[in-house]
Amino acid sequence: MRILIVDKQPLYRQALAINLTALFADAHLFELSHIAEVQGLFALNTIFDLIIVEVSPGLLLSFEWLQQFKQLMPNAIILTITEQLSIENARELIRHGVQACLLKTASIEEMRQAFKLVVLQEYYLSPTIFLEKRPKNSLEYINVIQSSQLNALSPRQKEVFALVAQGLSNKVIAKQLNCAEGTAKLHVSAILKQLKLKKRSDIILAKLQD
Repeated sequence: MRILIVDKQPLYRQALAINLTALFADAHLFELSHIAEVQGLFALNTIFDLIIVEVSPGLLLSFEWLQQFKQLMPNAIILTITEQLSIENARELIRHGVQACLLKTASIEEMRQAFKLVVLQEYYLSPTIFLEKRPKNSLEYINVIQSSQLNALSPRQKEVFALVAQGLSNKVIAKQLNCAEGTAKLHVSAILKQLKLKKRSDIILAKLQD
């Protein structure tokens, strides 16, 4: 697995590298300090399986860099790391092809969970991103912003919806709800069908839309 880490802080890059090599025995790591340096690798037709990139506030003003990533490496998994991130910006990053948004305040355990999920083609958003606008009752939050679409869901399906919207895998959802992983998968499939959505990331986007 070829992994590119783009972050201005050497110590943070080192921390990422240590955790990635611990998780993936076949990891081949490349490190850069700034996104502008990525152009040189693109010119050499270097292909990566996973790109971890620090996103500064300036990069959130335009997503041309992200569109270029996806054009040159459409199969690459992209994980962004930020100091802080609004719900709106998280929504735009996902819409432009990002698979996970991780905050720099994330613990090592959360970081590793995000890495494991993205390589399984799952999505992940740091739960802290939702705290600013999220009421204490997550189901109430969902009903407030998407009541017309979610009224038909059962109470259990609403619970599953809330967990999927956080980027959790079926395995983690099953553990939290004390049910079989197959049951969680069936709930997710039923939710997608009922809401006329195509994939799990659509659930994340539906949750983010006011």
